[in-house]
Amino acid sequence: MKFCRECGNQLKEEALFCKECGNKVSLSEEKETVSGPLDKQRKLMSKKSKIWIASSVVVAILLLGAFKVGEALTSEARLIDKFETALVNHDAESVSKLLDSNDKKLKISEKNIAGFIKLFKEQPDLIPGTIKLLKSQARILTSDTSPADGDMQGLLEDLVGTGLVNLEEDGKFLFFDKYKITVDPVYVEIGTNYKDTVLLVDGKEVGKSDKPEYKSTFGPFVPGYHKLEGKLKTDFVDLVAKEEVLLDDTYQLERKYIEIEADDVRVSLPSGLKGEVKLLINGKDVGVNLAESNTFGPVLVDGSMKLSVETDLPWGKVKTREVPIESDEVKVKLVSNELTTEITETIQTYISEYYAAVTTLDESNLTVATAERKAEIMDQAKSYKRNEGTVKFQHVSSKMDLDSVETHVTDGIWQAYIVSENTSKEWFNSIAKDSNDYRDAVDQKYYYLEYNPTEKKWLVDEDKSTSGKHLTNPKEFVVKEPKEYVSNWVGSDTTEVVASPSSNGVFTNSGNVPDGIMKETENYAMGLVEAINNNNFSLVEPYLMKNSNLYESQKELVSKLSSKGIKESYVSFDIYDYWADGGDVVVYTTEKVKITYGDGTSETKNFKWRYFGGLGDNGDLKFTEIKEAND
Repeated sequence: MKFCRECGNQLKEEALFCKECGNKVSLSEEKETVSGPLDKQRKLMSKKSKIWIASSVVVAILLLGAFKVGEALTSEARLIDKFETALVNHDAESVSKLLDSNDKKLKISEKNIAGFIKLFKEQPDLIPGTIKLLKSQARILTSDTSPADGDMQGLLEDLVGTGLVNLEEDGKFLFFDKYKITVDPVYVEIGTNYKDTVLLVDGKEVGKSDKPEYKSTFGPFVPGYHKLEGKLKTDFVDLVAKEEVLLDDTYQLERKYIEIEADDVRVSLPSGLKGEVKLLINGKDVGVNLAESNTFGPVLVDGSMKLSVETDLPWGKVKTREVPIESDEVKVKLVSNELTTEITETIQTYISEYYAAVTTLDESNLTVATAERKAEIMDQAKSYKRNEGTVKFQHVSSKMDLDSVETHVTDGIWQAYIVSENTSKEWFNSIAKDSNDYRDAVDQKYYYLEYNPTEKKWLVDEDKSTSGKHLTNPKEFVVKEPKEYVSNWVGSDTTEVVASPSSNGVFTNSGNVPDGIMKETENYAMGLVEAINNNNFSLVEPYLMKNSNLYESQKELVSKLSSKGIKESYVSFDIYDYWADGGDVVVYTTEKVKITYGDGTSETKNFKWRYFGGLGDNGDLKFTEIKEAND
């Protein structure tokens, strides 16, 4: 009798397969026999044992795998390594998944750790120290020494909190200890100077000031760099102040002040303005009439904003140039490009007409001068006629400072002025050697103008010589074909001289002084007065001995009196005595001089002088010294 090796079922002698389990019957099975039911039971038990053993092996393998997985998942070393890799690679996504906080209000996300990542990116030397600290904490946390050990516990407490992050236990996974990397939150106190300032941290609104000089504490935030902003919306412009700060001290409150660099600004304008004076900020009309109130704000005063003014004036609409707002007071000139052009053209016309008038004694040549200025020019022309046989002028160019143009109104009269540096050629009969002996002259002047509403144009009221003014925005106007202006009061004979000085009613000769000495003394005296009145030392220079004490003192005198706005004119000048020996001359004079001061007041003074002189290189009389006459 034979049985199936697999299931123990009895087989027929001729069977090739078991009808119960389908197992193929081997030749060896044909020879096998069993003694009875006990052998069959032994066969069945062996099969079950095999299944049990196989299952046990699988379970053991699975348990071992689970142990290894649990051990890997909870490994503090693996956690620290992953954190280090994420920091080195500036991987915000990975860092946000590895980082935790014990503060329930602080939710770690990829967005709010941007400043944390930036800190380690800009200071990579922080990474080794941070990782070293975490590993030190790991050694203590995984040590076999009991946590109750005072020394070990104290060391752990010393390590925790010394860095931006810490390693902490985080419960268990199965029977393994879990760990987490935590970060302590930071807080910031933000102050600001204006009410209604919206405060933002990293672009998110955190508060709004409800009073001036407001402050409040905000947080929690992840340590690192954070952008603080203050926004203030005004009637004129949206003001923004920004600052990036590093918040890295979790045990001390950081205090920051977001100052809106703004202020109320006063616009300085000419007084007497009426009507509407529009204020424009960065080219936009902000609805403020500066004629009613010249203060507005708050606005930024850091130069980033510019203001201009638009108004109607007697000569037309004026829109001023933009001026940067850099302080709480801004001076605005009521000057437009059109007005500047009109004034520069007026000055060019005036200069030409001035030369025409003084060489012809014809006031009708003056079309852009006030009546007062016309009278002054005619007096000056008469002085030229009295002291010179012939004068000739050529206007070459004018360099005008466009930044110097200003306007103001006084008693309803609008005035303007400009600084100009004029270059011309001059020829005076008294000092010229020949008809071609032109002298180059450069004269810097203030030109004062008044607006004539009847004629609807600007008229020159005064030209005042000055010196040393720095031209900040010069524009040169060159005369293409300079015209020669020649005096015509003595005919065409350029050698003709005016009548004897003693006959003109101002200069007298009671001491029977020779005509030559009389003439040279008068030329010197008139030259000095003209030099003072015009701040032009060259008008008296020809009558002085160079390098003498008088030369230097008269040069200083001309500059000093002119700077004070003093004008002089002779009421009388008498030469009552003289002394001459070879080339040396002493002239005695009594003089009455009218002095007009810068404030318009005047007085008349009497003087007695001794003029000392000698012969110059050309044999003409040159004065070297003046002393008071005591006789």
